[in-house]
Amino acid sequence: GEIHTDIERGFIRAEIVSYDDLVATGSRKAALEKGLARVEQINLEIDEELKKYPAETLQKPKLQAKIAELKNAALIRRMHYHKAGCLAGLGRKKEADELYRQLLKEAKEANDTRLLEDLKNDGIGN
Repeated sequence: GEIHTDIERGFIRAEIVSYDDLVATGSRKAALEKGLARVEQINLEIDEELKKYPAETLQKPKLQAKIAELKNAALIRRMHYHKAGCLAGLGRKKEADELYRQLLKEAKEANDTRLLEDLKNDGIGN
């Protein structure tokens, strides 16, 4: 199978717009046009770990599929984290709390240190 092009290049990125900027500008498009998005590289730990292996090892299709699976899972968790923040900002606390609890569980299972740190900084799971 083919590897996702972002993984071929070695990373997955996301353009993140804060909830406050989204509300202030009225739309994601307007926030992007005003340059209010920041680009985040998703799950740097995976990329750092991959640097330890020879390139020929990383070209094996089964390993490429596993890398894609790990990175996609990290990206989905990051997107859900953003969604939970939006729900909280909209006053939908019950939905946000439920999503935060699920994210905390998934982050612990996956040892997603970046998400665990973000959740801790938000007072979740303390």
